[in-house]
Amino acid sequence: MYSSASTWLFNVVRKVTEALNPDRQVAAGFVFSPANFAVARDPVRLAIIKSHETEPAAADELGRVATSIFVSIRDPLDAIASLMTYQGHSFDKALELVEASARLCGRFAHDPRTVLLRYESGFVDDPGTLPLIASQLGGTLVPQDQDRIFGETRREAVEQYIRGIDKMPTTLWSRETGDYLDPATHWHRHHANRTGEVGRWQCVLSPGHAAIVKTRLADWIAEFDYAGSAE
Repeated sequence: MYSSASTWLFNVVRKVTEALNPDRQVAAGFVFSPANFAVARDPVRLAIIKSHETEPAAADELGRVATSIFVSIRDPLDAIASLMTYQGHSFDKALELVEASARLCGRFAHDPRTVLLRYESGFVDDPGTLPLIASQLGGTLVPQDQDRIFGETRREAVEQYIRGIDKMPTTLWSRETGDYLDPATHWHRHHANRTGEVGRWQCVLSPGHAAIVKTRLADWIAEFDYAGSAE
């Protein structure tokens, strides 16, 4: 789901996969539609796929071939507030993106192959998240790898990496986000300097906008027990 620490999760799953499979090539990429599905069909490399508002046909195919699924969710009110604050989206655009990604997450959240991670639980800062991911991938991290990956994905380390994105030879300009993107990690410059607080929506969204979100996603909010935070 957008603004649910999904990029952090994508990078940790990739790093854990590489540590558990040192003799295998790992490919990581983003899938929006069947047109860019090649990375998931590679017969040689292990594929780690990131997705948000993936088209239905591509989501169907990903669901068919996936061996493990990791879903991160967040209070949609805060997710929308984050997109408006850090990416400059209008309320309408942020709602469109968050609703689409929330529905996709909802589709796979209860799949037996899925580990469901809730942003508000603080999974990014919990060392126990790494062995949980490794277990879902069928392995166990040695302590050295667990410590290394955890250290490489602390906020300070990520911020330092992001500061150098626009100087990397492989840097791309993303039309979707209007910002520099590192295609290997999918970190953007707009991922820097975030505070990540829970409840930001109360300072960002108007009462009218909050009411629209609660109505549009009422079923989702109830299913994933966000009704209390949306009051």
